[in-house]
Amino acid sequence: MNDLSDLGDVDPVTRTELRRLAVRNGGPCVSIFLPTHRYRPDIQQDPLRLRRLLDDAHDRLCALGLKSAQAWELLAPHRELLGRLEFWLHQSHGLALFSAPGFHRRYRVPVALAEEVTVGTNFRVRPLLGLPSAETRFHVLALSPHRVRLFVGTPTTFAELPLGAVPPDLAAAVAFDDIERQSHQRSPGGRDEKLHGHGGDDAPSEQEFDRFLRAVDRGLRAALGPEPVPLVLAGVARDVDQFRAITTQVDVLKECVPGNPDLRNLRELHDFALAIAAPALDAERNQAVQHAQITNDDHIVIDLNEIARAASEGRIASLLVSDKAPIGPWAGDTLDRAIAETLEHGGSALEVAVIDLRNIPATSAAAVEESGAMAVLRY
Repeated sequence: MNDLSDLGDVDPVTRTELRRLAVRNGGPCVSIFLPTHRYRPDIQQDPLRLRRLLDDAHDRLCALGLKSAQAWELLAPHRELLGRLEFWLHQSHGLALFSAPGFHRRYRVPVALAEEVTVGTNFRVRPLLGLPSAETRFHVLALSPHRVRLFVGTPTTFAELPLGAVPPDLAAAVAFDDIERQSHQRSPGGRDEKLHGHGGDDAPSEQEFDRFLRAVDRGLRAALGPEPVPLVLAGVARDVDQFRAITTQVDVLKECVPGNPDLRNLRELHDFALAIAAPALDAERNQAVQHAQITNDDHIVIDLNEIARAASEGRIASLLVSDKAPIGPWAGDTLDRAIAETLEHGGSALEVAVIDLRNIPATSAAAVEESGAMAVLRY
């Protein structure tokens, strides 16, 4: 198994970031995409690749009427990367660069993007639609009497969180609880009363295990905060079932990562948990597709001209873009503008596979494949 570190350094592309890119109207807006590498000697080709793409962008800007010096000035923040070895040593699998007057962004992404340069009145955001959004995150509670760990994950990242008030293990939880209890439970002779069932090599009592789980639950409320994020439990059935019975967490998912989590590496924990969390993370996409499947034909648009018109009028609630959608002159450019305008007006643009749309009434997979997209209208 590859370690999660194989993903490299990733910059989160949030929904807010996509909308910020989408509203850059008037241009010239330069979008550059290229695949990148993480290890020598392969990384040596990446700045050379970027240099060629920047030269291409410069020529396109000049063709639009900019002077050569103006074009290079617009691209300067990205040209500066060419000589920064440290930057190229900390890459993921793809790099997306955006430049407009007074605006520059770059994102290291966990997919190998195809080499591409576009110059127009809007940025080209379609290659970023298939990326896991930073909003699609989940938590994992790895629970065992000997070790408690808390993680935050996305489809491409996985990191351990500080426990805060969550006890690191059963012994710590019981010891702290005993101190609190002993301050109120002194024997008449002034000696502490002993709470049996723990200490030494004795197995914890049911009472102590219950106290441990309740301490974990109390700590989670502070550690995770009020924002609803799916929580995946990892542990043996007995531990997980008892925790479910007492927890106040409302976002605990039904399935769990089975077995002793202490024996699993990070990749295994991530992959198991992601498979469990995926339906919840994909809720928006699934809801949009489901909406399309049950909505009457008046609210479904497949024709690109109609999609473009609805997008410019802000009438699109969800734009489902096929992963095989057309690119290039007219069809591709029209769809790119529709994506930008949908995002600008607060709608959602989601990449889907054509196969996901085969059961939609009054349409066919072939029709969707030809247009490359389908819009669900607000009105």
